[in-house]
Amino acid sequence: MDNREDDAIRRWLVKPESRRILERVARQTERWLRRRNVRPPTLDPPEASGEERVAEVLSELECFLLERSGELRTLIASGADHLEKYLERSFRNHLLDRSRSLQTDPWRYFYRASADILRHAAGVHHHLRSGRFFMYSMKIPATCMSPLREEELEGIAFPPQSRLNLESLLPAATLVSLAAHFWREACAVRSRDLWIDLRDFVNWAFRHVPAPKGVALDGETEPPWGERGISPLGGRQNGDGAASQAGPALLDRWASAFIERLSPEEREVFYCRMVLELDWAKISRQLGYSGPSGAFYRYRQAEAKLKSFLRDREKLSPEDFDHREWELFCEALREGLKKTVSRP
Repeated sequence: MDNREDDAIRRWLVKPESRRILERVARQTERWLRRRNVRPPTLDPPEASGEERVAEVLSELECFLLERSGELRTLIASGADHLEKYLERSFRNHLLDRSRSLQTDPWRYFYRASADILRHAAGVHHHLRSGRFFMYSMKIPATCMSPLREEELEGIAFPPQSRLNLESLLPAATLVSLAAHFWREACAVRSRDLWIDLRDFVNWAFRHVPAPKGVALDGETEPPWGERGISPLGGRQNGDGAASQAGPALLDRWASAFIERLSPEEREVFYCRMVLELDWAKISRQLGYSGPSGAFYRYRQAEAKLKSFLRDREKLSPEDFDHREWELFCEALREGLKKTVSRP
């Protein structure tokens, strides 16, 4: 019996007909990227067209399928007629979402990507200070001190880079090496082994790496609301540490009011996704669904209620959206779910 949750996807990927579907989706997506000037951070720029870039898009598509195996396994196994169109549109949404995050809020995008990489990197220790701020160290025991001062950040040199841009720092090996360099230099400044606040690392990196230039992104595809922030990547920071505009008490009331609107089944799915951070296959097994699609359907129902609820909330509506306020609201929502959902 297979223990790998993505084995079904891996078997499907190597079938000849599947390869033909994926190649068509990759070519169509590559043309769409160039036509719309969408620049995902993990792909070469649109100017680098040709077979090599199509191969890059194909590789990214395969990774996307494996990452979403819990969601897509049932659909792929059914052999639905609309499978190719569904995969193409889902993949475009995925790329567009990543591009929007990079272009519209590069600091937060880099912070979240760095937290996710460091969390899974061998030899890197991490924890959340005060349950919120991502801290890392290359050695323990380590000392937690005040944030580095401006003159201390200014004195830490940036290592030589052949391509000094944000995208070039995001491969895991590069990011971990850079974070280790910053840790060593900061420890030398303070003369002790430190827990580094990830915000210090990101602020230092942005002193040396130019933020990407904005590009015109089309509205042809719109990623689901939840995938912009509900699925946490850890390091639940709030930007520069500014206080919530709405205030913690008001955010707690809003979170409680929203939870009351959810059915018991929707609360359970939100709890498993937001608090336990489980994938759809595990959520389905834990909650007794026959497959991932059942849990995912409940999640989408709850997500639609969340969009409606936040429509007229200051700093949380689409027209007045503030990332720091959103992070604090999500934190209040997680705490409310912990108190409301009895199932572990």
